[in-house]
Amino acid sequence: MQHPAQQHPKGTGARVLLSSVFGPYAQDDEFGSRSINPMELYHNQVTREQGPFSLRMFHRSWGIIFIQHNISAPCAVLDFPTRERFIKELTAQQYDIVGISGIIVNVGKVREMCRLVREHSPHSTVSSAGTSRRSRACST
Repeated sequence: MQHPAQQHPKGTGARVLLSSVFGPYAQDDEFGSRSINPMELYHNQVTREQGPFSLRMFHRSWGIIFIQHNISAPCAVLDFPTRERFIKELTAQQYDIVGISGIIVNVGKVREMCRLVREHSPHSTVSSAGTSRRSRACST
């Protein structure tokens, strides 16, 4: 069900942070499994048996970069930050809106990032996007 877009009370004066999910990637940890996570397709699946010679590459978060360049509000982007870098950004700035983008296999990371926003920037409105949105990762 589609909901009509809502405008933040500060309008174009709202400070916005857009972020993709935090790293590291292609490993088994409490936030996911390397066997199901295509974040690093080559290193994770295609060339994983080649050890240190395995290809490593990331694709930029074009969607959130596109949004950044097409809104009037002041906006910062974190493109695949570390968890620590994400926390540092939340505590260094007063963001009114924090948007988190991720794919469904990263729903654990999206959920953790929502928790971090609520802990370090409780006044911020949190929104998740991408295929992780279907999981309601930021729902309370």
